[in-house]
Amino acid sequence: MAVRTMEQIGGTDGTNAVAGQATVDWESADPIVDALVDALVEATDSDPAELDPLFEYVDPDALTALFAPQSGVQLPAVTAVRFAYGDYAVVVQQDGDVVVREQ
Repeated sequence: MAVRTMEQIGGTDGTNAVAGQATVDWESADPIVDALVDALVEATDSDPAELDPLFEYVDPDALTALFAPQSGVQLPAVTAVRFAYGDYAVVVQQDGDVVVREQ
């Protein structure tokens, strides 16, 4: 999986403006998925129940496992994961920021 900078993803030069964003609450029962849903709700201006299921675009369990802190280490091993969700590009970053941009 390739890691891309925010410039490569888009948005820092005025293109592909942020449509939704959230920060992972690591104390939550399902922190990555909760933040993804929050950011997608903001981006799509819809109710969480109206969103397409995440599993149609990404494996939520695998994504959660990727960002789980490693033994004795504060931060997860990956730096970012990018995937498409319908007409949106979603980036989950190591620091817990979730950014959704229109593609």
